[in-house]
Amino acid sequence: MFYFEEGSKETRQWVEHGVGSLDIQPDTGILSILNENQDVLHRTDLRQQCDDVHTESNMLILWYDSVLRHRVAISFSCVADQRKTWPEICQVLGIDPASVSSASPGTPSSDEEDDPESLTQLDDTRYESDFKSTLSFPTLPPFSLETLEEISNLLDSAVHERQTAPQLGAPVPMTAADRDKRETAVARCEHFSDQCLSLKYGDHIHEALEMLEDLEDEGMLRHLARLAQALLLLGNITLLENLTSGEKLLDIIGAMDYLKDPPSGHRKFLTEEAAFREPVRIEDPQLSEAIHSCFRMQHLKDVIFANTVDDTLSNQLSTLLVFKSAEIVTMILSEVGFLKELFDALKSEDVSPEDRKNQIRCLLELCKMSGCLHMEQKALFMETLYKNDVLDIFPTILDHDLAEARLAGMTVLTHLVYNDATDLRMRICGQVVAAKAGMPSVMQLLVDRITEDPHLGMVRQAAEALRLLLDCGTPDHNLLAAKKTEFLNHFYDDCAPPLRTLIQSRKDTQLAIGSIEADRIEIVVDLVTHCVPQHGFLVKHFLLNDGMLLHIGALLSMRNNVVIFAVLRFLRAVAATGNEFFLRNIANNKLLAPVIGLLQANGPRYNLMNSAILDLLEFIRKENIKTLVHALVKQHESELRAISYVLTCRALIARYERNEELERQPPSSTVTEMLPDDDRGFSRLRKREGLDLHEDNYFDSADEDEPAMAQDPPPLQRMSSVAPRRPLPSVKKRGQNDDDDDDDAVDDDDDDELLLFL
Repeated sequence: MFYFEEGSKETRQWVEHGVGSLDIQPDTGILSILNENQDVLHRTDLRQQCDDVHTESNMLILWYDSVLRHRVAISFSCVADQRKTWPEICQVLGIDPASVSSASPGTPSSDEEDDPESLTQLDDTRYESDFKSTLSFPTLPPFSLETLEEISNLLDSAVHERQTAPQLGAPVPMTAADRDKRETAVARCEHFSDQCLSLKYGDHIHEALEMLEDLEDEGMLRHLARLAQALLLLGNITLLENLTSGEKLLDIIGAMDYLKDPPSGHRKFLTEEAAFREPVRIEDPQLSEAIHSCFRMQHLKDVIFANTVDDTLSNQLSTLLVFKSAEIVTMILSEVGFLKELFDALKSEDVSPEDRKNQIRCLLELCKMSGCLHMEQKALFMETLYKNDVLDIFPTILDHDLAEARLAGMTVLTHLVYNDATDLRMRICGQVVAAKAGMPSVMQLLVDRITEDPHLGMVRQAAEALRLLLDCGTPDHNLLAAKKTEFLNHFYDDCAPPLRTLIQSRKDTQLAIGSIEADRIEIVVDLVTHCVPQHGFLVKHFLLNDGMLLHIGALLSMRNNVVIFAVLRFLRAVAATGNEFFLRNIANNKLLAPVIGLLQANGPRYNLMNSAILDLLEFIRKENIKTLVHALVKQHESELRAISYVLTCRALIARYERNEELERQPPSSTVTEMLPDDDRGFSRLRKREGLDLHEDNYFDSADEDEPAMAQDPPPLQRMSSVAPRRPLPSVKKRGQNDDDDDDDAVDDDDDDELLLFL
């Protein structure tokens, strides 16, 4: 079911708001439109705010919403759903379903007759109703060989008129004449569609095709082909659903073969060349017929009508394919032994490579079709896969000799990851014990494909699946902290060592641009880069204690741009963490020296290498990563000063000089000693947090608009965030004589209070 709302009145366009289901509450009269996640797309009170409720073309239910002040439409995928829903709405409204139809839309309610604005909103409906009532179209004759040419000409002209009529959503708004032309074309196609259904044209095509092929009458076969094509292009989904059911679609395709000379041969391909493989025996004839019908509809959409620009037919075929795919998966789930037999065959070792490939492709098609299911049915399908130990088949599948079989198996695994990565992580945690016993886990299988598979597509898909599984650093309420730690420990202890070995073995080699090994290195470095900001202590241990940071930094000598850009992304991600262990390791091991060397070797050429390196240096300067700023200027000041075609290098040196200047300013011990204990702690906190003294001084300085003081107060050095204050008054010490008080006395006004300004 599709949910639409009317757009602006000038364009008279309908805006689609999604696909969903209806929920009608007879007691309250509330109608809700829910999406696949059971979120409310639209909610209305049928009794209070719905007027002009009517049906059109056996596929639509429309009404005018008095609160939203525009029309709302619900388009059903089949007539049966509309006929089931319409009586329920009429029962809530207390009207007879037969008394309200598309013949009388646009009649305002008694409350709207006195409301000019409501009458304006209903003007479009009145227009369509009055306009259609004035149209008259010819009646189609009964199907026969004598009337075949006449029928094909009438239907062809109707389809051509609809396709050439002004389209909704065009850049230029439609005029009244354009609107009339479009309404006429659509009404004519609807009129002919209803007649084709009533005269059962689709049932006569098989008999006519056999007779004309026996007579070898090419002219009449051409008329029959035009008729078959026009029936599909009329744009009526009820007629299309009737034509694609059973063997009718094969007859339609066979007739359309004669649109070209010589015939296209699509029917021969579907019946003789396209082999129907059954890795598991299908006993239900309805299931087998549904699979054949789905394949033929897909061939019709993707091959036969591939070069035909008709959005209506394409959308209708896509809708029917979605429902047909959902029907197939539902029927397979009802077959208790089908999936069990399929997984038993996948786990068996005594299987030929061709049979194994067919089994994997069968499972892959089921996973693809499950995307058409509702959420509850999809959850049931995934649970059925896990009950049949779907994870146990991947060691065999992903190590298959045929690349096509391996890629299909990887696609199945990626489908599991995309469906619910959290659930898969929990199940992988259950594989850790088995992994230690010799059975590889899913994570280890993915790493093996990344490091060993000779096909780049397989490597990239495995890396994407692994990246999604490792993306558990963000808050995940479904994954317990203990399970998350266990999952990540399994990765870094049991799965990551081959990645480190791969990087270490390639750091001193030169790889040609475009080679799969260079792309493999790039994928691994990007994978590690993805883990840096998420995995905290574990990734720090992996990079520092295991030497991965040094191995990746050494890849800058490879002189392969693909690898160099990956390393630059990695260095930026590490620098962005602000972790001093990382920063000191980079500085002490001079990992940025090759970066400066590449910048010098590139020269002033404005290319991607230049931009990538300058972006890294600008990031270090802008974020004021002091450890790296100090290391860059101390180790490469002369090289940086020699680069004058951009300001980044000079700005980096200026940032270093400013940092040095601030560090040389000695802190004032006098002020700190005068502070209470709490103030000293606050000063130490500010110093530990590394707040910029220059920024702090800015707020303590006098505004330019303030008048200058007659006499500046004596300068007072201060520390961290301690604000300038007036000199403290003398305080009488305990046991001091009164005479001494007279000598050191201060004004009474100054003795009243002792203030410390923070």
